This record gives sequence, C-alpha cells and structure tokens, in this order.
Amino acid sequence: MSPVLHQSMTDAAARLRDAVRAEAATGSRRLVRLSVPASPVDPSAWLCCQRDDVRVLWSGKDERRIMAGVGAVDWIRGDAHATPAGVIARCLRDLPDHPDARVYGGFAFQPSAAVDPDWQAFGPSCFWIPRVELVRDDNGTRLACNVWIDDSAPGDPAAALEALDRLREPDPACVQSPPAITGRVNH
Repeated sequence: MSPVLHQSMTDAAARLRDAVRAEAATGSRRLVRLSVPASPVDPSAWLCCQRDDVRVLWSGKDERRIMAGVGAVDWIRGDAHATPAGVIARCLRDLPDHPDARVYGGFAFQPSAAVDPDWQAFGPSCFWIPRVELVRDDNGTRLACNVWIDDSAPGDPAAALEALDRLREPDPACVQSPPAITGRVNH
C-alpha cells in the first residue's frame, strides 16, 4: 500500500471526525450524513479489512456505484404485525436528508415460514443505515459517516468518532478474492 494512499484515507477520516464534532455542536435532533473525498480505494478491499460485526457491500444491478459500509447508526425492524408500507415509512422518516443517503436491508420472502436460526435476528424485515460508508461512483470515492445529533441522547457523536477511529486501511494481507461470478439470470 503506498504511503500517499494511507495518508489520504487517514486525512479523510480526520476530516470526518472534525465534521462530526462541528455538527454535534449544533444540537438540533436529526440524523445527518457527513461526507468527504477519499482516496480511490476498492470498497470491497476496504470492507475486508474492517472489523465491525455489521458490514455490507452493495452495488445496484445497472449502476456504477458501489458502497461498503460498517456499523449501524439506525436499525428499522418490523415485527410480524408490521406492514411493508409501515416499515418503509419508518425507513424514509429516519433517512438523513442527503442525496446519497440509503437504507439497506429487506423483507423475508415468506414471513410465516420457519426461519433458519442464522436469520432469526433479522425477523420479518430488517433495515439499517450504516455508520460509516466508503462509496465509489463516477464522481470519485467518498468516505461518509451517518450520525444522530440529539441533545437528549448525546452519546451518538462519540460513538461515531469511535467508529471512525476503528477504521483500518486496506491491507493486501487481509483481502480475500471474492468468488468468480459465473452467470446471472434476470427475472
């Protein structure tokens, strides 16, 4: 890994930490997304090196945007009585007012079917907003942090700063090659 790349990712995280501190000083209750330019790092390589329990890699079928995210600033779960429309309304309510903000997750295909123990924690629906994201698209690479600003719950900016402090640089020793894609069927 080149020293320039390492310094640039470190600088991006430092700029985000400064932005979190500044935003926390405003005090009004809302979920905000703070974003800064970052080095052109492969999001999947970056994600492989992160140690957070919650990790996601996403890319749309017909998009050139790829996002790697770690942690969760917000969980939106629906129980057996929640309607999909109600869960989606909660997702939209919590989403930061930012053009790049996204919620990730989904609904069970058959909520009434027996659930494998590995999937029980997700319930009938589970969505989340990542704490930290590395996004690469046609406009470049950006490091973003989603944080709750709320005087009644002042711990979230500190949790965001801790998450930024835990970020690791991509290291060839921890990056595993993904399996080859052998085909695709669109339905």
